[in-house]
Amino acid sequence: VADFMGAKVKNLKTDGERSATGMDAIRGVLVVEVKAGTEASGFLQANDVILSFNNKRVNNLHDLFEARMSVIGSNTEIIVFRNQKELKKGIELGLIRKDR
Repeated sequence: VADFMGAKVKNLKTDGERSATGMDAIRGVLVVEVKAGTEASGFLQANDVILSFNNKRVNNLHDLFEARMSVIGSNTEIIVFRNQKELKKGIELGLIRKDR
């Protein structure tokens, strides 16, 4: 289980998880929990399956974090599987500031 912008996520990897989410195959990243008030709470819910981020297919955690690092600027999109259908959402990401 890893943290993704305030959500706990993990690879979707069992038939039970696939069945519980309604997925047609074992692919994507399962959202286990979303903390209120986090960046992820604006576009993710528990039991979502992340299929795409920043126009890059997401089959596992490595793909998701690689796609997150490839975002240029603060706007991108995410595709999640929720309630038996794919949803595409435009999102605005917070900027990470470093003190010098």
